[in-house]
Amino acid sequence: MTPNAPELSQVVPVFNEAGNILPLAERSVEVLRAMGRPFEIILVNDGSTDATAVEIAEAHARWPEVIELRLRQNSGQAIALLTGLRAARGEYLLMMDGDGQNDPRDYPALLALVESGQVDLACGWRVDRHDSTLRRIMSRIANSVRGSFLKDGVHDAGCQLRVMRREVRDAFFPMGDVEGVRL
Repeated sequence: MTPNAPELSQVVPVFNEAGNILPLAERSVEVLRAMGRPFEIILVNDGSTDATAVEIAEAHARWPEVIELRLRQNSGQAIALLTGLRAARGEYLLMMDGDGQNDPRDYPALLALVESGQVDLACGWRVDRHDSTLRRIMSRIANSVRGSFLKDGVHDAGCQLRVMRREVRDAFFPMGDVEGVRL
């Protein structure tokens, strides 16, 4: 780790999440500060057309650990997440969605699993989902099909609440070019 580098990097892709940014940043800062380690919060603005950028700037003014990475155009959640992960400087990478369905208070338990050496990547799942019935059914089917092939025990593959070692990111993306985006 380089001097002044954070130990923890939270990466959150956001698209048109005005109204969610300040509560998300406040909850995240509270949890990460309580963990007692240097951290950064990278909000990847995926070409938002609402007041998301204004709220990210306000969050940065309140909490300097909050950083905006802005994509010029909407590129999708996967590209926004990858962009943020590649920019992250921490030894441990913490991920979540920006829609308020993930709770950063779950990070300490996930991080403890990773730091224990039991796993290199720990995933959460959404118990109290705020999605439509159709979306929940589609997700259940997709998770079932995916799980039957991979047999990896992941309960909710669509949940972005995750903690992993930096080395896992580097193993996933060693070539540096994913879907036409240079990382």
